[in-house]
Amino acid sequence: MFIDLPGALARLGERSGFVLFERNVALLAGLRDDTIVPRASFFALEQVRKARARAIPRLVTAHEDLLVLRAK
Repeated sequence: MFIDLPGALARLGERSGFVLFERNVALLAGLRDDTIVPRASFFALEQVRKARARAIPRLVTAHEDLLVLRAK
């Protein structure tokens, strides 16, 4: 099941008197020479390993949404 958490947070911010100014994507990656390499957190990797051990398909998150809100 997909939950649009950034969308829900944007709506909550708007109901609280803010305006969504920007919605950006922050890649969880680094650079090694000219190559982008994944930089998943230990927690994310551990959760995926545990799920896969129980035969539950999971992927490691590759990005985070960054919401910028400003006052009206």
